[in-house]
Amino acid sequence: MLAPIDVNIDALRDHFSLPVLPEVLAKVQEAMRSDYVSIRSVANHLSLDASLVAEVLKIVNSAYYGLPRDISEVEVAIAYLGLREIHHLVLSSSVLDHLEPEERVAFEELKFHSILTALWSKHLARRFAPFLRLGELWAAGMLHDLGKFVYLRFYPEHYKTLLRHSQNNGCLFSESEKVFSLIPSSRFGMMLSDHWHLPRTVYDVCAMHSLHDLQYKQQNEGAMNTFTCIVTVGNLLASLSHQVLAEDKKDEIADAVMAELDLDSHDFVLLLAPSNELKIWAKRLLS
Repeated sequence: MLAPIDVNIDALRDHFSLPVLPEVLAKVQEAMRSDYVSIRSVANHLSLDASLVAEVLKIVNSAYYGLPRDISEVEVAIAYLGLREIHHLVLSSSVLDHLEPEERVAFEELKFHSILTALWSKHLARRFAPFLRLGELWAAGMLHDLGKFVYLRFYPEHYKTLLRHSQNNGCLFSESEKVFSLIPSSRFGMMLSDHWHLPRTVYDVCAMHSLHDLQYKQQNEGAMNTFTCIVTVGNLLASLSHQVLAEDKKDEIADAVMAELDLDSHDFVLLLAPSNELKIWAKRLLS
């Protein structure tokens, strides 16, 4: 029997030593708010954290952006992509690194799903919403499951039990949360997004990214903007492409996605064509 969880941001901060965001991210965010921000000043702030620079350059040089040349300097990356794009890449890497638990294997599995969600979101946006910014999509895809990372970091036994139930029953994590009458991980994500003053796009996808959220939107004309909808569908396709799900759950996801994107079954199969390729990219980015 799992103990109930008292969801309170003060409890997380006081009893679990909720980490503050790294100084380098705070400096980058401060620079972004300045009227006199420069590429060099942001690059200098980032250079203080070599591992963060390496992480950002790995993403910049990946197939996600498909740049015509490899970039080895963060200042050049900023010049190519812009300060706003780099800020979102730095944001997602910093937040997840500061929630890394002792359970490394589970963390990397969860991070793999986050990367795959970001890749699916970009794939969907290219066809259905080409006006969306890639950097914002990356950050939102990487952080949509922020609440699960909180579960894993601060309530590891609860997380393992929920994950085991999901795997054994071929259902989604959010459905296991309901079975055990536990606080939704989405609420943790919303709380932490608000506490760390993360972008509104991140807060929104933390709040709404589940199959239930998409179905509610379709049945009741619920409020879900295009950006959140793309990441939600990206999350569902990531789950469909790499998680072990019951056949009825696969059909339920497929029906919701087809209804949202106005696809027939043939178009849906074509939409899934890059599944293996995206998983290969995600593994490369995780390594």
